[in-house]
Amino acid sequence: MRHIQLKASIVGGKARHVPIHTALAAKPSGCVVRMRYDPGTLDITGWEWFGAEPGEPLPDLSDRVVRHTKGDSEGRKGERPHLRELKISRFEKIAIPAAVLDRLFGPALN
Repeated sequence: MRHIQLKASIVGGKARHVPIHTALAAKPSGCVVRMRYDPGTLDITGWEWFGAEPGEPLPDLSDRVVRHTKGDSEGRKGERPHLRELKISRFEKIAIPAAVLDRLFGPALN
């Protein structure tokens, strides 16, 4: 069984991190699959992976807690204690969509 958090990002976007829920790390075989897409055509342009082999726990998430993007009435941006910032650089680029299945379930047997 895999516990998957799916993420989508615009090609050329400026985000340097992705918010990941901490509960995913407590699940067996947790992973994150990130899809990049072209906002003009909605074509999928790439796939990325963060996780471990089937049956292995999710690699360590950062200790950096995500903050709300909008401030309250006094301008303070509160923390979102169950989310962590995962740098995009920690994702593995996947060449073809079928390779995502290999990362999720292990290499296919011939």
